[in-house]
Amino acid sequence: MKVNELQSERRLFHQSGAISDSRIPLLIWITIDFAVSMFMLLSEDNDYWIRIFFFTGLFVLHASLYWHSPAMVVKRAWLYFIMQASIIYTASVLVPESAPAVLIGLFPVLIGQCVGVYDQKKKLIAVMLGCYGLVWCSVFVTGWIESAVVLIPLFVLMNVVVVSYGVLFFRQVHARLRTQSFFEELERTHRKVEELTLANERQRMARDLHDTLAQGLAGLLMQLEAADAYLDKANPARAQEIVNKAMERARTTLSEARMAIDDLRLNGGADSHFADLVRNTVDKLTAGTPVAVTLHAPEDLSLSGYVMEHCLHVIGECIANTVKHANASSMQITIEQEISSGSLLLRIQDNGIGFNTETIGRLAGHYGLVGIKERVRLLGGMLDIHSEPEAGTTIEIKVPGKEGVIT
Repeated sequence: MKVNELQSERRLFHQSGAISDSRIPLLIWITIDFAVSMFMLLSEDNDYWIRIFFFTGLFVLHASLYWHSPAMVVKRAWLYFIMQASIIYTASVLVPESAPAVLIGLFPVLIGQCVGVYDQKKKLIAVMLGCYGLVWCSVFVTGWIESAVVLIPLFVLMNVVVVSYGVLFFRQVHARLRTQSFFEELERTHRKVEELTLANERQRMARDLHDTLAQGLAGLLMQLEAADAYLDKANPARAQEIVNKAMERARTTLSEARMAIDDLRLNGGADSHFADLVRNTVDKLTAGTPVAVTLHAPEDLSLSGYVMEHCLHVIGECIANTVKHANASSMQITIEQEISSGSLLLRIQDNGIGFNTETIGRLAGHYGLVGIKERVRLLGGMLDIHSEPEAGTTIEIKVPGKEGVIT
């Protein structure tokens, strides 16, 4: 795992063009070394013009390879170092008079660049030994063997300086790249969080709009159907009464929809008694229907606004489903709270026709029970739905208390 991380970091290092940061200083150094080599060559009284031509060409090729090194070391680093080492050795042998300047000035830089390319110590040591071997060969071939006592220590000292600088330089570059990588990862994570937040917000909007608009319109439709039935029975007084209630229900639904659009916050919040809010919900959803609801709830329930909001929507959805689908005549809602743990128990029972629980979430357009499941999941609670055809339905929900304990 560590090796993979290092390789990934090195790949990022090359791809980001970090080696390019050192190209300009290297070209300046090569130019200075070329000038020193020319000075040493011109100080000798020899026929040097042809050698100067080829010597200059080698330096130009050497500098060109340095310029294109970011792309070359990614593909074939070993070939790049062999070519550069061969050019340096050839230049020192071609112009023996300038061999010390070429060897001491260029080989340490090549070794320093190797520090930034290879991760494995074996490869670093191999490149260093190869460069040292070429230096010894050049010193022997060019006739500077008598000065080796001075040249070799100077070459080693130059290596120590350049390699130390290279290590510090590449560490700084790596730290900068890691910082950039962290920022990029943080940005990607931030975008992912935004996407998840947006998705959750859409789910919340869909759930709460269902609990306001869908329930309200369903109740309104049932009231209008009841009014129509009373008109058919020549009972306009009762029909008028139901229409008035339907108008009131329409206003309530519109108000709830506006609240949902504003932020879908529970009206009254923690200052309202949960039992009173449940009674209001029962009255709104059962007005003009034959369903009789019995509520058993203590007045001293201690619930947060968040829990109250979700539980109230769950109870409303259960009532709406019973009124609309169950063909029930009675419902019983029981709310209990464990004093020690604060966990909450909701039990909603009806004597309706029941249904097959395996169809939950499979029928298009019937998302009420799916919404209940989602709300219970958000509360960290447990949901149990028991129903059989012609045997009524019992929905039991357990919500953990402040310590996350369900009793």
